[in-house]
Order: sequence, then structure tokens, then C-alpha cells
Amino acid sequence: VLDEIFGIGRDYSRDINGWLALMRQGPRAELAAYFQEIISERKRFERDYQIIRPSDGAERWVSGKGELILDGQSQPIKMIGTIQDITEQKEAEAARKESELRYRQLFERSESAMGLFDAVFDAEGNPSDLRYVEVNPVYEQVTGLSRTEILGRTLLEVRPEVEKSVLDHFCRVATNGEPFTFELIRSGTDQCVSGSAYSPAPNQVAVTFVDVTERKQAEDKIRLLNIELEERVRARTAELEVANRELEAFARSVSHDLRAPLRSIDGWSLALLEDCSK
Repeated sequence: VLDEIFGIGRDYSRDINGWLALMRQGPRAELAAYFQEIISERKRFERDYQIIRPSDGAERWVSGKGELILDGQSQPIKMIGTIQDITEQKEAEAARKESELRYRQLFERSESAMGLFDAVFDAEGNPSDLRYVEVNPVYEQVTGLSRTEILGRTLLEVRPEVEKSVLDHFCRVATNGEPFTFELIRSGTDQCVSGSAYSPAPNQVAVTFVDVTERKQAEDKIRLLNIELEERVRARTAELEVANRELEAFARSVSHDLRAPLRSIDGWSLALLEDCSK
């Protein structure tokens, strides 16, 4: 198994020089110094390190643990121990760290306020509060709360005025993992925020939101202007209807008043025509 892990054959040198030859130049010098320290101080060997397998040129991570075997004069004669291939574990750890770094960058650079909370349970095992785990700079700006003053404290300790229905919503997200979106007025303020909540891990809730107070105020102003415009249109329409009715009445009156003179004129016109025809 050792030969397979190291990628060596039966004829490979199995002394300290052969072992060091499996490593790159930089780590090789470091491991050589570490091994000399083990020898001089009679310490236990315990180190993770990289090798390049001669059999296929593959870089692998291994974890070595060993104990020195001493002779009658307390001089080291050999070391026995274990070697384990931990390449997959190291790759998974590197991927996790890269993912955490990307998440941290996203968290810090986000234009939205973001907060991460742990659920807090009461004596009966029911979620009753949330504990601040992390917040980003925008969260501090929007809420006016200082990160250093709130981390580790619970939401009710920091903001005892928070509505129970809102807290219950967030606690349910932490425990059942079902996300939801919201738009609400922050308790004790005129500030309106819009956002969402989801569970990134069991018994955790991440909340992200933006301040939409100015947008809501603009929407309210537009709504009031629309109402005022509609009222003006209705009033003007009523005025036009009254004017139209008055015009129709006037037209009927003029038509009636002109009928009698026109009949007289018509009669005289007929008489003149008769006289002229004689």
C-alpha cells in the first residue's frame, strides 16, 4: 500500500534521501529541517505534505504519523508509523475555502443589507429568538447598528420592539428551510425595507434586504397625484356637462323665439309673389 501511495517500485531507495526526493524543492528543505528536529528532540512525526509520484507524475497529499525506534543507547534506528493519502480531503478543503472566500466577497461587496442569524430555542425546544452571526457593511448603514456591538447578541436583545409575527417568520425559515420574501416597515421607524430570507444551513437564516423608503414615498406621491388628477377630471367633466345642458337650453329657446317672425316673413313673401304675378 505504501508503494502504491508513493508511486514507487521495489528498487526505489527507501531511506531519508529517497523520501525527500518525492517532494518539490521548497517543501523538501522544510521537511528535511523538520525531520532533523524530530531526530534531535526525539519527537513524534506528524505532518501533512505533498509528493510527486514517480510512477505517474501525479501530485498527491499524504498525512504521515510516526514514532522513532531507539536502540539501547537511545539512538534512533528507524521510524514506524502510517501514511495516508488525503488528496481528496485536501481538495475538498481547498474548494470549501474558495467557496467561503467567494461568499465572503459577495457578502462584503453586496449592495444589499445582509445578515446571518442562528436560531435560539426555548426550554421546550421551540425557536424563540435569533442570534447575530454576521452582518455586512450595508446592513450597518441601513439599520444604524454597529457590527461589533450586535454580533453574539440576540435580535430581541438588540431590538426588543421587533414584531412577534416578523420574528416568527424568520425563525420558521431557520427551522424548516422554506424561503420567503417580505416588504415591511421596521418597528419603531418609518423605514420601509424589501427583501428575502432563506436558510443556508440547519437552524440558520440569512436575511437580505434594501431600503425602499424613498421609492415607497415616491409611489405614494404619484398615487396622490393620480387621485387629485382624477378628481379634477371628474370636476371638469361635470362643468362641461352643465355647460352643454345650458347651451342646449339656449338653442331651444332661440329656435322657439325665431319661429313667429319667420312665419310672418314667409307670409309677406307669398303675398308679394302673388301681387307680382298679376
